[in-house]
Amino acid sequence: MAQLASTSIPVIALLVGLLLVYFVIALKRGWTRRSSRYKTFFVIGLPWLPLGFMTDNYPLGVMGVCFVVYGLANRDKWENEKQCPELTDQEKKKRALLLILLSLSFLIGVALLLEAQ
Repeated sequence: MAQLASTSIPVIALLVGLLLVYFVIALKRGWTRRSSRYKTFFVIGLPWLPLGFMTDNYPLGVMGVCFVVYGLANRDKWENEKQCPELTDQEKKKRALLLILLSLSFLIGVALLLEAQ
C-alpha cells in the first residue's frame, strides 16, 4: 500500500500540473464559458446508470439517473455538434490533445490498479 502511494502521488501531481498549465493557457487566450451541453449529460448518464446498479454502487446509479433525466429534460436545447471534417485545424488539434491526455490518464489509472493487486 505504501508503494502505491509513493508511485501515485507524483503521477497525480503531474496530472494536476498539466491541468493547471492548460487552464492558464486557456485563460490567456480569452477562454469564455460555453453554454451547457445537455446531450453530454445524457450520454454520461447512460453508462453510469446500469454500471452503478450492477456493481451495487448505488450513488453512481443515482447520479446516472440524474444525468439522464437532466439531459432529457433539456432535449430541446441539444445542439448538433460539428463533425470532424467541419472542424478547424485548431479545433482538431485541441480534440486530439484532449484525447491523448484522457487516454494517458486512463492507462495510468489501469496501471495503478494492476500494481495494487
